[in-house]
Amino acid sequence: MYKIKEFKQTSTVAPSQWEGVLENGSNFYIRYRNNKFYFEIEGEVIMRSEFLRHDSGDDSYLSEVYMSQEEAFRICGLEVKE
Repeated sequence: MYKIKEFKQTSTVAPSQWEGVLENGSNFYIRYRNNKFYFEIEGEVIMRSEFLRHDSGDDSYLSEVYMSQEEAFRICGLEVKE
């Protein structure tokens, strides 16, 4: 589990994107768009995945370009430092 010291969401939709600093001082970057998910620490790829989150409802496009902060941090194993 990585602990986050500070972060900011730099884009909400298309892509959903966050940048921040971990407790150990390393910079991290998360990006989700078009069902593609990226997680990097200090420019090193930690995870790159493709998620098929489609449904047949009207919000199927939104599921391709938006991910909640909670879901993104959970996938990465990130926890906000108390």
